[in-house]
Amino acid sequence: MSAFGIFLMKQFIETIPSELMDAGRIGRGIRVGDLSRIILPQMGPALATLGIFQFMGTWNDYLWPLIVITTTERRTLPIMLTWYNSQHGARQDLTMAASVLVILPVLVIYFLSKSGSYAA
Repeated sequence: MSAFGIFLMKQFIETIPSELMDAGRIGRGIRVGDLSRIILPQMGPALATLGIFQFMGTWNDYLWPLIVITTTERRTLPIMLTWYNSQHGARQDLTMAASVLVILPVLVIYFLSKSGSYAA
């Protein structure tokens, strides 16, 4: 979890009307079940946004894996793309084809998230 994620969730929870929590509190005080039944379903868009930001941040991370990973077999795709570009720098067509292959998982995640948004 990042500081941005905590801030995003805090700001989103503050926009949820307090009447929803009051309705769950009537007669018995607040419980953890109230949070999971009332607040958590309202947080769907914020959780989806945070998930996308977290995925993209992890996917595009370059410097930390470059420092930590020492074996060639465990390199991440952005690091492999840089290595591939340095090996085949004169052949722009090969570099662009490799770039498209690196982008494919991100596009799959994007289209899966877009198809799920119309299901409601």
